[in-house]
Amino acid sequence: ISSSKAIELSQLLQGCSPEVQKNFKEYLKKQFNIDMIDDLPENEFAKHRDMLVARYKVYQEELVKKEMEDVKQEVEVIE
Repeated sequence: ISSSKAIELSQLLQGCSPEVQKNFKEYLKKQFNIDMIDDLPENEFAKHRDMLVARYKVYQEELVKKEMEDVKQEVEVIE
């Protein structure tokens, strides 16, 4: 894939959970025998981008919920 597409996938991956990051890297190695996102076949880009977008959204929502719970607990302690 192009450098810009590799960067897009890398940025999405960085916003995913540590578990997803680890599993995705292992998957690339096992499925495509590649170590770098740059080497992902072009025809696989859209599928993997969509998957990472979904995983990214889930993880970011989890982080926001946790942050809100932490803030709520801090407010309860102050009150």
